[in-house]
Amino acid sequence: MKEEVKVMNDSSDNGENGESEPLVNEIDIPSDEQLNELISKNHTVIPNFEISSTCIFDCSVDKLFELCFDNGAKLPFTQYWIDKVPTSNQKQEDWREGCIVTEEELKNASELDYQKILMSRKGETDIVMFKQSHLVKLWLLVERQPSLIKMRVFNIISGMVASDCFNPEEEWIIESTEAEAPRCVVRHCAFINFHRYSMMQSVVKSKGLSSQKDNFKNWCAWVKSLIGHHYDAQKVHSDIREWNEKARDMKSRQQQKREGSFMGYRAATNSLSKVDRSSLKLPLSKLQ
Repeated sequence: MKEEVKVMNDSSDNGENGESEPLVNEIDIPSDEQLNELISKNHTVIPNFEISSTCIFDCSVDKLFELCFDNGAKLPFTQYWIDKVPTSNQKQEDWREGCIVTEEELKNASELDYQKILMSRKGETDIVMFKQSHLVKLWLLVERQPSLIKMRVFNIISGMVASDCFNPEEEWIIESTEAEAPRCVVRHCAFINFHRYSMMQSVVKSKGLSSQKDNFKNWCAWVKSLIGHHYDAQKVHSDIREWNEKARDMKSRQQQKREGSFMGYRAATNSLSKVDRSSLKLPLSKLQ
């Protein structure tokens, strides 16, 4: 499976038949350092997040979204929870089309028409301390670009003591250096939003946040263990390295062609200057 690549035409570089020869761009395969530096500069839409974890995947931003988050995903969260707790009952709705929520609208999140609902009707939630509670996860797609995706998650918990006093909130950011880059980084941020006082506030906060962090790590490990069945990262990386070699070779040949054309023009000009113009039948103006 080869990543889609950009092809640009340079009309100033003509081939032998007068047709423009395509110029191709090399595709960057970003390192861990590049990805970590990139994600550290991306400001979260959560104002006061309390935990932040990152994980790097060997696939593009769009490919990870397609495999794990999109409609018809091969590795959806519902399957992750079922694999963890086979007795759990999961339901997942599709994204609603044509509605990306703006950051301004997030200020009135309680009034939003949520785009995606991922519900645990019974059994464990993804937060270990709330094992027997019921959970509704409300997903919002905040931004979607070829190299950047932001999602916001609001969790509504019921069936446990003090569950009406707080809501865990999350943000997921998937980013890479460019759209075609075959590696991306995911950052998960979370905090506990208390809207009423509870004597359990400190316990809920410490246990809830540590559980969210552990769950993100477990989800990353689960995806990495299964992603190979749907996506051959080594093959893609090999194809891209081959593509980059061809791109460099093409650019080198095009540069040589341009330099050769220029040198050929200079040689022709120099030879004309040495010609005895009186022996030519063409008007001299044609040579000047």
